[in-house]
Parts: sequence; C-alpha cells; structure tokens
Amino acid sequence: MALPDAAMQINPATGRLAALDMPATPVAPSKARQAAATQQAAMDAAVERDPATGKLQGLELPPDEAQAQADALQDEMHAPPASPELYRDAPLPIEARPTSAEGKELRAIAHEIGLGQGQFQQIQIALAGAARVAGTGISLSKFTEQSVAKMRASWGEQYEPKMAAALTVARELRGKHEWAKQLFNSHAGSDPTIIRVLAEVAERRARQ
Repeated sequence: MALPDAAMQINPATGRLAALDMPATPVAPSKARQAAATQQAAMDAAVERDPATGKLQGLELPPDEAQAQADALQDEMHAPPASPELYRDAPLPIEARPTSAEGKELRAIAHEIGLGQGQFQQIQIALAGAARVAGTGISLSKFTEQSVAKMRASWGEQYEPKMAAALTVARELRGKHEWAKQLFNSHAGSDPTIIRVLAEVAERRARQ
C-alpha cells in the first residue's frame, strides 16, 4: 500500500520521517525462510549418492536441472540462515559491538524479515555508525535531512516508491517490537544503509 506524500516528509516535532510516527499496517509474513528451506532441500539432494551408480546425484542431473541447482546454491548465499543464532557478527571494534541483548533482538528481527548474512552485517555496521554520528551532537532532524538527500541521489526517480516501501516495513517492525521502536526513534532509523536494506526486504516480498 502506497504511503501519502506527507508520510515521507520530516516531522518537525520529532525529526524523524513522518511515516515512522504513523500506525503500522499489518503485512503478510515473509516467505524467505520457506524459500531457504526449499533451497536447502534441493542442495541436500544434490550431494546424496545415487545408489545405482554411486555418483553424487547432482552429477547425474540434465544441464537445465544442474543450472537450477547452481542457481539455488547462489540464492542460498543471500537467504537467511536456518536460525537467528547462526548469523555471524560483522567485524566491529569492541566498543562498537552490540550488547548480548541487542544482538539477540537484532538477530530475531533479521530472521523474521528474512535478511541474508550480508544484509545482517550491513545493518550491524550501520547501527554502529549511526550511534557514532549521534555522539557527535548532530540533531536527528539534520541527520534525517542528510540521509534523505543521499537516498534521493542514489535512487533517483525510484526514490518515492522505494522509500515508501522501506518505511512500510519500518512501521511494521515498530508496531511489533519495542526494541525496533526505540531503534527507529533514534538516528539509526534514518540511516541510509538501514533504509536501503528495508527497501530490499519490501522488494523481495513483492516478488513472492
């Protein structure tokens, strides 16, 4: 569902994008984990030995099916892990690493919305960067203005639909998770990397 134009303006009372102060709209659960399970099953089958030939079954596949298996392997690189605990942390300095509780919350949310390993680490790095920026004293409204300018330059004509899609996911998470609500009330909620990853989540959902 498209957001009204006003939702993508900065709320002068909070310094956030106005959409983050709107009530969340329920969104159908992500199918990313189901897709990952299907891909895993296909890969498991490919490495089992054919009892008749003793060869790996993947080696017996016709060319088209072999390519499909190769595509599944590539897709698996961008699929969420089997459980939240399997996400690997980004290589951050000790002082920038999240607490155990924060890490647990982030992993649960990342798995819920189907983030791949790379996206998860991008979010971790962005959170550390946003905290560092907040520590410099820059206001939330100013940081949001700068982020919006960066996203407009990056997305061009696709800015409005991509931003609306990202904010829809953000509003959904704010409505379900207190930790996410606190995150989106901070500088992190306006970070360009986090906004871009949420837009990718929305785009993937639209294809499912």
